[in-house]
Amino acid sequence: MDIRLVTVKKFINSAPCVLVRIIKIKGSTPRNIDALMLVNEQNSLGTIGGGTLEFLAIEQAKKMLKTNMKQQELEFALNEKVNQCCGGRVKLKLQLLDEMQSKNLLQKIKTQEENQPHIYLFGAGHVGKILANLLEFMPYQTMLIDTRANVMANIAPNIKTKITPLPEVIVRKAKAKSAFVIFTHDHKLDFLLMNEILKLNNFTYAGMIGSKTKRKKFEKYYISNGGDQQQLERMICPIGNTGLVGSLPVDKRPQIIAALTLGEIISNINI
Repeated sequence: MDIRLVTVKKFINSAPCVLVRIIKIKGSTPRNIDALMLVNEQNSLGTIGGGTLEFLAIEQAKKMLKTNMKQQELEFALNEKVNQCCGGRVKLKLQLLDEMQSKNLLQKIKTQEENQPHIYLFGAGHVGKILANLLEFMPYQTMLIDTRANVMANIAPNIKTKITPLPEVIVRKAKAKSAFVIFTHDHKLDFLLMNEILKLNNFTYAGMIGSKTKRKKFEKYYISNGGDQQQLERMICPIGNTGLVGSLPVDKRPQIIAALTLGEIISNINI
């Protein structure tokens, strides 16, 4: 689900609306089955793929609102007639939401959100704050964690945060297939947290900000404390540095590191 529960709830409660959902596809299409959007007389929320397909669906949904039509199904060939060249076909179901249908939709989204991959960001410094904001748009459950209350003061209210003197406990209690990114203010804490993460067998991403020198120091620390070499090879450090083309220099601006790290997480996490 690519729309947050809180956003959907607010949209549904603001005005009568129509649920537009893809129920069947054939060939190349911009979205898959169950992609959905909501439409009221003024706005829409979510997307079924954009373009003329979405424009026509919104038009039909608004007609349903005006006529109080309960539901209908529409099928589109994505060809030149609708100014699209995907070549596939899309079948849509449009429903005017009543109280029960709204309740079912909200419950479905809540369940999907609860089952989304979890991402834990340790450190609310420059990179941590930017990455937390970027992840707000992703279909993941993200938590920004720090030991310092003062640095959490200006975090956007939509970002889930945790202030704790023992962030390693969060690692130990993390859900299976979680992703972890470390960029705290303290290298000793970085090492402690990564050591705890590498004890897990079911994480999808373990990244730590730093340099090649920092990586070597951690490797020495980790192995000398009984660490496993195979687990060590799963660690990404420096973060935001994989997949760079040729001999381009590493861009150390926080915004760029955060964006590149987001790409790393997405390529590794099990969606």
